[in-house]
Amino acid sequence: MGVPLVQAIKQGAMSRVRPVVMTALMAGLGLMPAALSSGIGSETQKPLAIVVICGLISATLLTLVTLPAIYFLWHQNSLSIAPTDEDEKEYENYEG
Repeated sequence: MGVPLVQAIKQGAMSRVRPVVMTALMAGLGLMPAALSSGIGSETQKPLAIVVICGLISATLLTLVTLPAIYFLWHQNSLSIAPTDEDEKEYENYEG
């Protein structure tokens, strides 16, 4: 029936680590000068940069840790429901 659920979740999360972390890291590094500035105009740039950097960190953690865990819990509940004959026929006719 395919790859086991836990292995599929691990593979999916591991395949997303590099692109998600690199994207967040580049955006965060680009905002570091604004977050650490103390010159003229930093009163408006600094808070915005800090909020965006914290948002990038939380989005990265949500994407790589929380979403796979939620999917695991959600899928565990759906596995407790027995498949019907229609589901089995649909799976047999699937060509993906």
